Amino acid sequence: MPKKSKKNTPVDRVILVINGISAALLLLSYLAPVTDPRDFWIIAILGFGYHFLIALNVLFILYWIIRVRMYWLISLLCILAGFNLVMSDYGFNAKSVAGDPKPPGHIRVMAYNVHKFTGIERHEGASIQRQVRELIAGKSPDIVGIEEFTSITGEKALVADSLKKSGYAYHYFFPYNIRPADSTGNAIFSKYPIVGAGIVPSPAMLKTKAVFADIKIDGKIIRVYCIHLAAVEMAANKKGKILSGDVGLGVSSFVVTRLKLAFINRSYHIARIKRHMDDCKYPYVVMGDFNDTPISYAVNEIGDGLKNAFKEKGSGFVTTYYSDFPKLQIDYIMTTPHFEILSYDVIDKKLSDHKPVVCDIQLANP
Repeated sequence: MPKKSKKNTPVDRVILVINGISAALLLLSYLAPVTDPRDFWIIAILGFGYHFLIALNVLFILYWIIRVRMYWLISLLCILAGFNLVMSDYGFNAKSVAGDPKPPGHIRVMAYNVHKFTGIERHEGASIQRQVRELIAGKSPDIVGIEEFTSITGEKALVADSLKKSGYAYHYFFPYNIRPADSTGNAIFSKYPIVGAGIVPSPAMLKTKAVFADIKIDGKIIRVYCIHLAAVEMAANKKGKILSGDVGLGVSSFVVTRLKLAFINRSYHIARIKRHMDDCKYPYVVMGDFNDTPISYAVNEIGDGLKNAFKEKGSGFVTTYYSDFPKLQIDYIMTTPHFEILSYDVIDKKLSDHKPVVCDIQLANP
């Protein structure tokens, strides 16, 4: 007598529906790199949450395997369909760290969001400034792009002076937030002469500005962009509710609105930066805090036609941001094809909410 096949239980049927929805959302998240948030911001949010969607689909695979159902293929096929994107924040290279001392002909660059020299908890005080200076001096990059650099008066003014004494004789700093005690903005410090510098005009609703510097190295001029794209602005009490699990309809709506605004603002900013880079006549490096993940529109639009240092030389899973939320890679260094990327390293030092990214590059032979 033939054996009767197992029927789905009511729980199976409910889980199958949820599985189908999560698989569909995962597929939609794969559109994030090519979908402008100004056109369809929901895709950007799905892209931002693709780690969660992948984890959820892996759980469904395990569930259906345990239940001995072929439905596990639904999630598996969806994950495989976007495998290249899923692995976009995994480096398949042997670990490569910048040599010490720096080999001749190499240009060492560093991108670092210093969080206004306030440390992670915003109360560590002047010791943070000293430790940041020591970290930079220890790695001895030729060029440093610093986001959220704070200077003018008091101890913080000594940061620029100290860097000058460490060999960074040239710098360009454009403050976007000027107050009586200090000002904050993006800065580029260089051991080589800066022969030109300025800002990339940004939409009026954005406070952050991308800055650039044209730097003369061994008779050749390269351009360095230091950018800081819009962050998700969220009050501490809202973050506290999210972390404690107190996420009602009001908090959820607030979070979605903030995410939407950040994605759209980044898109407007990126459009201006791309136009500026397209008009650049020099080989260039773009570095900074993109505030977005490797699968995002922001990273892929800026990186279109460029070399991504992480993809070229990164190894394993990398995070550049300390957070109670999922730890993410949101800081990048990219170059035009004129450069060869020789090494990539992220320094795990808790002096800011971001980790510094360092890589050695070299102008390719003409």
